[in-house]
Amino acid sequence: MKFYKFLCQLVTLKPRKKPLDEPLYKLSAGRSMVEMLGVLAIIGVLSVGAIAGYSRAMLKYKINRYSESFNLLINNILQVRPKLSSGSDFNCNLFDKLGITPDSMECKNNLLYDIFGNFINVSYYNKEGGAAQYIFTTNFPLTNNTFSAESKEVCRNMILVAKQNADNIYAVDFRVNDSNGSYSSKVLNGNLHSSKQNRLVDADIKKIDDICSSCNSETSCSIAVYTRF
Repeated sequence: MKFYKFLCQLVTLKPRKKPLDEPLYKLSAGRSMVEMLGVLAIIGVLSVGAIAGYSRAMLKYKINRYSESFNLLINNILQVRPKLSSGSDFNCNLFDKLGITPDSMECKNNLLYDIFGNFINVSYYNKEGGAAQYIFTTNFPLTNNTFSAESKEVCRNMILVAKQNADNIYAVDFRVNDSNGSYSSKVLNGNLHSSKQNRLVDADIKKIDDICSSCNSETSCSIAVYTRF
């Protein structure tokens, strides 16, 4: 019986015995301008950190995609080289027909563009004795007269991919062109090169970074990867 009365009390709605002594708006706590500015400042700091983190993550994603596609491009050309020849028909339109263009690269106006919008020029050179050479050249744009971090990452990964394929690489040539039309080169020799000095397989990250940091506001840079069969 006591338990029944207890349940009845729980489900019975009783009116408030004493009305509110204060208006409702006086019972609601507000926020001062200082508190609001503090909240906005915190949101701003968090937003900047989130944007910076997102930018770094996107750059890393693009670099990984670039490395995979450049490695795939080299290996695809090596596999279909009997179908390739010198002449005007050697262009990225032919690559599309043969199905050797990586998904993250695009052929536009006979130029092959990577995921960063840089173009990779692939040319064919028939040396004496019938040794074919395929040359992968990327020109690096300067951002605000500086060699951007993005370009350095592309340069670094281009050399690292060439290093992974050292058995099929003749040389890697990083060329710095000045405003007078002259240039200087930093060359890493692949396993196909007759010289065993300054070898690609011996290049560590520090040496690769030193090469990729050679650009400045007075120069323009390009990198060429030579393969020979």
